[in-house]
Amino acid sequence: MIILPFHEGIGYYTNLTCRNLTSITLDRARLDINMLNVDSLNVVGSGSEIDINNRAAIRSLSLNLQSKSWLWSNMPSIESIQLNLDQSHGEFNAIRIKELKAELRDSSELSVDKVLHSDVRTDETSQYYSR
Repeated sequence: MIILPFHEGIGYYTNLTCRNLTSITLDRARLDINMLNVDSLNVVGSGSEIDINNRAAIRSLSLNLQSKSWLWSNMPSIESIQLNLDQSHGEFNAIRIKELKAELRDSSELSVDKVLHSDVRTDETSQYYSR
């Protein structure tokens, strides 16, 4: 486990290179994922921003985001996504998703491109868009 210090009110940037990464936990942080190639990744975030660029290759992605977290992804394709959004926003652009299972709560939003199989559950305050 790697814990990086958080300096209140000060911009802070760290470039991290690692092997066998399987899980990331964020609290009021920004994460840019570049050129990551893994079978599965679990991300938990609170009040955080996550940007997964088109050079990342993740077969199975599990995300649990809350407290006004934001997710953007431009990966070309992914096998499966397990997503829980609580008062958060997720956007998957230029992506082909084979299987999506999501639960949206407390004014969350999810926007996706092509999904072959989906199971998306929302409460009355949340919205799901499929383009």
